[in-house]
Amino acid sequence: MSGAPTLTQEIPRPAASPSQAHVESRLLYAKLSVLAPGELVTYADLSAEIRKDVQHDSWHHLNTARKWLEQGSRIVTEAVPGYGIRRLTNDEHIAAMQMHRRRAQGHVDRGLGKGACADYMQLASEQQRAFNREIAHLGLLKATASDNAGRALDAAQPASGVRLSSSEAMRALLAATPE
Repeated sequence: MSGAPTLTQEIPRPAASPSQAHVESRLLYAKLSVLAPGELVTYADLSAEIRKDVQHDSWHHLNTARKWLEQGSRIVTEAVPGYGIRRLTNDEHIAAMQMHRRRAQGHVDRGLGKGACADYMQLASEQQRAFNREIAHLGLLKATASDNAGRALDAAQPASGVRLSSSEAMRALLAATPE
């Protein structure tokens, strides 16, 4: 574990985290930070590291360590239910992003469904403006998270090794969106 941070080293944290980290979170961070891509550590090993059950009593310490890894060290992990925590390989990051996009689509669809149940004409004028704003936001999210939007982004993609800028992505999405 030569590359692992020690308990006295500064561990990257999100801005909203407390200034003094729990020792358990630091120990779990150290254990997870040395995983090679594709490598897995069991919940039993993680629990032994802090002498607490990370699946039940100390899951919050494990979540904190995983957030630190992602935000500060750019290491992404996934839970393997009932077994442990696994570090993603570079190729697996794409599948993880797709999974989050699809989950977001489901949330957007549920939000639009709730909006469809509202009696718009019974809303006060201020509430109608808020309703219109939220429906517009959800509609934009739905349009930009669709598979058709993905194909439009693929078509607009510049040469390999160059990221599509946000403004280029918006232009491609607007061009592909039917009126």
